[in-house]
Amino acid sequence: MIIKGFHHVAVNSADFDKSEKFYTELLGLKKVRAWGGEKSRCAMYECEDGACIELFEVEKDVEKPESPIVHFAFNVDDPDAFIEAVRKEGYEITVEPKTADVVGTPGFVARLGFCKGPSGEIIEFFCMK
Repeated sequence: MIIKGFHHVAVNSADFDKSEKFYTELLGLKKVRAWGGEKSRCAMYECEDGACIELFEVEKDVEKPESPIVHFAFNVDDPDAFIEAVRKEGYEITVEPKTADVVGTPGFVARLGFCKGPSGEIIEFFCMK
């Protein structure tokens, strides 16, 4: 089992266009993926080292979450092994390991799983296929 680094931090946005402009035009990140519908746009913006900000549009009629941070993701070699290791130690698994085929621009396939860390933080173990 190897953690290769951070893959992304996921952020909820009440103003997607403003957030996108902030990350691309002001901070200079490159938009590398986009998916979702008219009211639920999602996109990834990449740093020079390959780590990303994953932005989720929060629908206007939906109550805003307490924190804009949704989760953070480690880029790993084997998400299933990490999920089993944290499960063995008694940590809550919030999403069982699965393969996600995300339709977008461009589409991508990833293996992933989620758990709650010791402080309640949501951690994703992510591997691009």
